[in-house]
Amino acid sequence: MKFFQNDGIGPVRGLLSIDHLIFTCVAISLIILFLILTRKFDSNQIKKTIRILFWIVFILEILKIIWNLTIRENAGFNQWVPLYFCSLLIPALGLAGYGNKFLEKLGLSFMFYGGIVAGAMFVIWPTSALPEQPLLHCLTFHTLIYHSASVAIGLLIAIRRYFIPNIKDIIPYSIIVGVFCLIAFIFNLITKSNLMFISYDNDMFPLTLATTIFGPLYPLGIAVVQIVGTFFVSFGIYKLIILIHNFKESK
Repeated sequence: MKFFQNDGIGPVRGLLSIDHLIFTCVAISLIILFLILTRKFDSNQIKKTIRILFWIVFILEILKIIWNLTIRENAGFNQWVPLYFCSLLIPALGLAGYGNKFLEKLGLSFMFYGGIVAGAMFVIWPTSALPEQPLLHCLTFHTLIYHSASVAIGLLIAIRRYFIPNIKDIIPYSIIVGVFCLIAFIFNLITKSNLMFISYDNDMFPLTLATTIFGPLYPLGIAVVQIVGTFFVSFGIYKLIILIHNFKESK
């Protein structure tokens, strides 16, 4: 099937195209549908949903790796090793679904503070798919499902108050993101790759801006940005929503 071949089905139209519009609209529709179907879920059902979603994204990632290693042309470490910021959704779901109280906290922290921001960014601006593949391509499909799920599950745990954001969550969130940043940096030193874009900027904006600001301390600086930046963006949005909700309730 051409869907699984390197060139996929149809032309590569890239970003700011009709394919881009369709991709984003479908992703948003999937997120809304998910939230509608789970709107009455209790804690046990949410726990089961997290576990089911873990196996779905885990299997999809395995299939993606197999595709990259067997079909994709000139696939390097950066193409098939699942060690990017968005990829942390997989261990986060596993920790939240099967871990003890401490590990569950680590997983839930990433699902809310990291998963929503990272997922939404690629839903709106799918740079990991459309610039290289057509809309009808297995990798585009993977990106669509994966990042839609990332946003949907993060919103679900907050809306249903399964996870209540707190400023102290910066600690578990820093642990899970920081550990994987360190793993990626060590792996990059050994393999000369650039997982999590933590070793150099790949001439990509706004990573190039980070190089300008941090200079030789770019790896440390970009790790701090990934932790502190995403945390406070998510926490700030949450507090703003609560503020608006309280204001409406008081009127």
